[in-house]
Amino acid sequence: MNTSIQIKKASYPKSDFRAAGTGFTSVIQHEGYDQTMHTGLHRDGTLAEEIDNAMKRLISSMVHAEQSGAAVTITLPAGYTLSAALKQHYADKYVIEPEIASVTFA
Repeated sequence: MNTSIQIKKASYPKSDFRAAGTGFTSVIQHEGYDQTMHTGLHRDGTLAEEIDNAMKRLISSMVHAEQSGAAVTITLPAGYTLSAALKQHYADKYVIEPEIASVTFA
């Protein structure tokens, strides 16, 4: 089953009520399913934290639905790139789960 994760970044200016910062959210889509999943907006997070949040959300939903074998493609926000070693780290980290067959980055 092909699955895509689109990670989005938002920047927030400083105001009287909060400090300036960034936030991440993800849209997760399974091939063949009309419904999409989302992670909540995580303010002042990091990209690494959002990749983990999105993968945890995906795995949780697949466990609940008794699914396995997802081929996951992650699209990063504009301006972000991962080294080959970091891409391999995420692939190794998540393919040990039976729900995940592969992890690639677009």
